[in-house]
Amino acid sequence: MLTHQGTKTLRTNRLTLRRFTVEDANLMFENWANDTRVTRYLTWPAHTSPVFTKQLLESWCAEYEKPDFYNWAICLDNHPIGNISAVEISERDESAALGYCIGTAYWRKGIMPEESYDTRVLDIAPNGGLVVDTAEGEKIVTSGEVVHIR
Repeated sequence: MLTHQGTKTLRTNRLTLRRFTVEDANLMFENWANDTRVTRYLTWPAHTSPVFTKQLLESWCAEYEKPDFYNWAICLDNHPIGNISAVEISERDESAALGYCIGTAYWRKGIMPEESYDTRVLDIAPNGGLVVDTAEGEKIVTSGEVVHIR
């Protein structure tokens, strides 16, 4: 059984994954939500207005009360450049698929390594980190580091 911890802040050397705030609406709209190249394979279409983006963020922020809701703003220098979320959480399989997107200005900069395309969340570590299964093996993604555990 997955031990849900909710969306907790995670850090790498370059990035911070944190909860969205409604104040992120304009940057989200400008950096990726209005771009059809980014939203082409997402479950939602490109936004036509920052007002719509703000409404979406209000909805997401209300979901943060749920311990099984995982939706992070991917931030570079504390500016949102994309998002990553756990989708299709399966308690039975104790896994979840990750879905993510980043603005085109940040493509091909090593922010989302190709191995992430085949990544499954296996569990939530006690510190709020994610236990993920990648092509390289199982890892714990913690606050600030990736630790190989298999």
